[in-house]
Amino acid sequence: MKLETSIGIIILLPICVYLVVSSIKKNNKKRAKQTNRKQRQSYIYYVKRKYLLTKRELSFYKILLPIANNMNMTVMSKVRLADLIEPPKGHPEYMRMFNKIKAKHIDFVLCSNDFVCPIILIELDDSTHDTQRGIESDRIKNEACISAGVKLIRFRNFSKEIIEKKLYWIPENF
Repeated sequence: MKLETSIGIIILLPICVYLVVSSIKKNNKKRAKQTNRKQRQSYIYYVKRKYLLTKRELSFYKILLPIANNMNMTVMSKVRLADLIEPPKGHPEYMRMFNKIKAKHIDFVLCSNDFVCPIILIELDDSTHDTQRGIESDRIKNEACISAGVKLIRFRNFSKEIIEKKLYWIPENF
């Protein structure tokens, strides 16, 4: 019996050692994955952008600002469209409609000085608006603004005269 027991131990011992080592390796891999995930999360960080506006947007802003001041308006830049318009509360398609506009922004918004109410939305178009993605984004913005009864003006080229001409129609007492 002793010989059979010894042979049994010799056969089973490596199997047991293999199972224990495999289990330890598996647990170590699992812990390593969790640690790596935590480490990766701790390395996620953000950096401040150097400028809010592109050079082209800044040029436009510098022309627009005195025009807006003369019209007794404030200029806001890069405003989220969903902060300006929204689908009707309780509409059965509310979330679908909201999702279409929630990540879109408007380049400039002219607001009344008194109550900071949005009066006119301004988009500064460039070549990115000629791409399929840009065309679709513009279509959504256009349709949403028309639906909400909000005036959206687009500028491809601009000068002081062009901006003033496009803004002439805004009533004195909006």
